[in-house]
Amino acid sequence: MLMKDDDLVLAWRKGDQKALQELMERWQDPLFGYLLKWLGDRAEAEDLFQEVWIRLWRSLPRYQAREQFRALLFTIASNMLRDRARKASNRIEKQSLDFLHEDPQAAGTCPLDKLELQERRALLHEGLQHLSEAQRDTLLLRMEAGLSFREIAELKGEKLGTLLPRVHRAVKKLKDFYRERGHEPSA
Repeated sequence: MLMKDDDLVLAWRKGDQKALQELMERWQDPLFGYLLKWLGDRAEAEDLFQEVWIRLWRSLPRYQAREQFRALLFTIASNMLRDRARKASNRIEKQSLDFLHEDPQAAGTCPLDKLELQERRALLHEGLQHLSEAQRDTLLLRMEAGLSFREIAELKGEKLGTLLPRVHRAVKKLKDFYRERGHEPSA
């Protein structure tokens, strides 16, 4: 007779290593298929597959039998996929937003350098005014407050999937604004 997932977790907690192996065998194909479809890359899916099982193994001591094992497994996988996407997005957005950062020390003491820095700041301020309030707020929370996209989403009570496209559109608008005024943003 096939044991339920909850029973296998309890058996593993009592020291039955085969119980964990059975859980892994039971759920490896559905989990790997999910990761592969999400990522589209077999090597990445294999890496994340291992990481999901490690994280699951670490969480099993706190597992409550009233939970569904499958839900826990795929919640962990989903969270790890979102973390991976967020990190990739942060790298992309950081590169995209590099043109927003001004180094006050770069102006030096030369009056012309200081004037140029003031003009760039004024241009940035004007560009930010061309964004919607939501875009400006999100962008500034990210760039000035240093909040992660997940923290901003929680703070605003929004989904990460709503926030990331908003930042992307804001960056595009700012870059277009700069180009229209004869300034080519880097990155």
